[in-house]
Amino acid sequence: MTTKSVFLPREGRRFPVVDPASLPSLQPMPDAMQQESHYIDAVTTLRAHFSSDPGVLVSGNTIVCYDPGNLNRRVLPDCYITFNVDPLAIRNQNGFLIWQVGKSPDFVLEIGSESTAVRDLTSKRDIYAEMGVPEYWR
Repeated sequence: MTTKSVFLPREGRRFPVVDPASLPSLQPMPDAMQQESHYIDAVTTLRAHFSSDPGVLVSGNTIVCYDPGNLNRRVLPDCYITFNVDPLAIRNQNGFLIWQVGKSPDFVLEIGSESTAVRDLTSKRDIYAEMGVPEYWR
């Protein structure tokens, strides 16, 4: 169903047609593709290990917000575990908000790589400490 008329752009506002062959070839991100299988393996293995405990959340590469006053203060751990929580409630809110969950993750794993090494060993480690994460592995 169309609810608004569609108009062609005014003269002078048209975008040029670009020949795809003239574009530079896409280079893969240096580490992302290499890291992906490792964090998927970690999350999958840990989910299987804790599958009999309904109070354990195992997740990875999802948003963890740690400042209720600034939702931009967030991290995306490669893998994390939180005990004694309601995993379904956390998944339904589409993000781990520490002030709603009532605690930080109990364990965080970051998959190391050349491009993330400095951040993993400095600012991310400091953020996880500020959040109260008791165990951080890289």
